[in-house]
Parts: sequence; C-alpha cells; structure tokens
Amino acid sequence: MKVITINRGGGDDVTHAMPSTIDDERTLVFGGGFGKFKGGRGSGMVRINFDGGGRKENKEEIKFKAPFESRTFFNMNKGSKIQLLTIKDEEKGTEEAIFTETPFETPENIEYSNKTKEIVGFKCKKATIKDKDGKITIWYTNDIPYTFSPVEKYTPKEGFVLELEGDDVYYKAMKYENNPVTADDLILPGGARKVSKEDFDKRRREAMDKFRPFRNN
Repeated sequence: MKVITINRGGGDDVTHAMPSTIDDERTLVFGGGFGKFKGGRGSGMVRINFDGGGRKENKEEIKFKAPFESRTFFNMNKGSKIQLLTIKDEEKGTEEAIFTETPFETPENIEYSNKTKEIVGFKCKKATIKDKDGKITIWYTNDIPYTFSPVEKYTPKEGFVLELEGDDVYYKAMKYENNPVTADDLILPGGARKVSKEDFDKRRREAMDKFRPFRNN
C-alpha cells in the first residue's frame, strides 16, 4: 500500500493511504491490424476523495489536472506500441505532440496448456508466464487474427489475450462488438514528432513535475 501526502496550504501535511486496487475500464478499438485504447486513465484528470478520517465537515475532493494528454496506439501488423504525448504550456499558449514506438515484448518463459474456456464468444487457450514479477496466467484466442495483450510484456508469440491474471494485475475482456471503424479512429494523427523512448520518458517526467493539485470548492 502506498501513501500520498497532500499539503492543505496551512503548513501541515496530511497523509492518506492510497487504495490497494485501482479499477480501470478501457475500450480497445481495432481493425486492419491497428488499434487504440479509448477511455481509462490518461484523460488528463485524476480525482481522489478524502473523508477527513470520517468527519463529514472535513470531506474534500482533490483534483489533479495533468498538463498533458497521453494516448496509446498499437500496430499489430508490426507488433509495436505507439505512445503519443501532447504537452500543453498554458502560460505560453503552446502545444507540442511527440511519440515513441516500441516493439511488443515476448516473454521467454511461457508454458502452453491444452485447457480451454470461452471468453466473450471466443474459444481461448491457457498459457502461463513466469518472470521476476511472479506467475502470470493468460487466456488467448487465435480466432482474432492479431497478436495483442493488454500488458505488452506479456504478449505471446501469437494470439490475442482476452484475460490476464497475476499477483497484482488482472484484465478481462467483458464485451466484444463488431462495428465498423475508420482509419481516423486508429491511426496516429499527423503533426507529432518522433523521439526516442529515453527522450519520451524524460519529457513525460518533466511534464509530471508540473502536476499541481487544486480543490473542488
């Protein structure tokens, strides 16, 4: 369990325990070998509710407004993840978009099983991955003609992962819809500048340093 320290402005720090689990629902839109996550974290606003130790008069909501927007795209034909970061400087009135592309990671220690089950209408096979983070169980289907996992480092050599479970992570597909999509829904928008993974991470850290909380009055 982690803690977050909030300064109320009066000089005293108030430390609150963060939740041990975080629920997050995202939608993967894909087609033609390309995909994009919609929804979930990265939308630019995080809300944390504190109850002041149960005293109603101290209840407050802290908002964190991110000075950037983050989006993730996938090139399933190429087997790569594309991260897009749009950095906004409100003081200067400027906006900059950068992106980096990294290949999917394929785990070395993966054991395949003959066990099967159905998830959102697809027949899935079981596989187990062992790494430094422990034991990860994935259920993947070959009926979707792309290779994908919601956690890139747990991407099998082939197959579309619809469920993934480890000691501290869990993903499961809840619904599948076969609707038409356009290239604009899936392709990285133009105008973004490509940078190395190191430069991308550095710029994101610099943007995170500007993260400032403000209260919802």
